[in-house]
Amino acid sequence: MKNKAAQLLSLLGVALLVSAATAQDCPCTMSGSSKYAGMFVWDCSKLFLTDVPGGCFTIRSENVSEFLLSNNQVADIRSTSLAVLTDLIELYLDNNLLSFVDPTAFEFMRQLEIFNVNNNLELSLEHDTLSMLTKLREITTIGTKQLTWPNIANSPALEKLDMRSSQLTGLPLHGLVHPNMTYPSFFISLHGNEFPDVAASTLLELPDGCTLTLDTFVTIWARSDAEKQMILSKTWTVNIDLTAATKICEYDGLPLDVDICFA
Repeated sequence: MKNKAAQLLSLLGVALLVSAATAQDCPCTMSGSSKYAGMFVWDCSKLFLTDVPGGCFTIRSENVSEFLLSNNQVADIRSTSLAVLTDLIELYLDNNLLSFVDPTAFEFMRQLEIFNVNNNLELSLEHDTLSMLTKLREITTIGTKQLTWPNIANSPALEKLDMRSSQLTGLPLHGLVHPNMTYPSFFISLHGNEFPDVAASTLLELPDGCTLTLDTFVTIWARSDAEKQMILSKTWTVNIDLTAATKICEYDGLPLDVDICFA
């Protein structure tokens, strides 16, 4: 009896050690998803984390639909940090200290629909970081240091693109969004950025019926009167007076970036 009791105590001790180790390696909580049947959520928000808690993924990485890493102190996402989350649908990296994201960090997340990196003040995603993600519906980069436009032209299902206060210095002349957007009420907000001018041809890639917000000081430069009329005929919901904001290259002057008119 004593031997059996000793064995039980020993097994209990081992179990406690394993439990403690698991808790130490994974401080997050896992629960069933309320949005996606049969899927799971890792909630790692508000834990003062300085790195992605990879130990959690040894417990479960398959059928994880949502990963919440919001409100921590994580500075970088490496190529392997989230690579095992291949079923992920929603990713929240907002309110961290991110300054580096490996451009291959998300390439295996082919189901990803929602991507949030808001309020990472030093973060600038490389051009092709999101280019492999064809199912994206929402992208938000509010309060980042994005500077240049990310390649999102492979995401036809995009519904919301919120890049307010992302320190954007300009918009691309071509390839702003997918040429055949499938969502009829696409929302795009570019308010609070640093570009004074945009090419009419860039905005003409936006679908009819979309909602667009720009800084009121932005000038839209058309290369001809016909292109200006195309802008004015768009059925967008906008926060600026398109008639007053749209100018014709050379006839009304030139933008600081003359490529907008001549490239």
